[in-house]
Amino acid sequence: MSNPLERVSRFVKQYDPAIEPLIFQEKLNTTEEAAQALGVEAGQIAKSILFRCSDRYGLFVAAGDVRIHPKRVKKCLEGGQPKMASPEDGFA
Repeated sequence: MSNPLERVSRFVKQYDPAIEPLIFQEKLNTTEEAAQALGVEAGQIAKSILFRCSDRYGLFVAAGDVRIHPKRVKKCLEGGQPKMASPEDGFA
């Protein structure tokens, strides 16, 4: 089985073969760190956050300078207290 980066790369290349993933040696924990590493403003990048509500999951993508509101996440995932998914949830 391939690793997650290979799977995402294969998926994206179906739509645009010219797109290559950017891989950083250092861990980028925040939107600001990612934007700085790329030399752009936070609003010029997209962030994706996987949320969990009970047994439901949702991947939310937003501009780097946009706050993802928990009430909207809760509504999209139909209730429960939304939390960011973690490796303990089976996602690494």
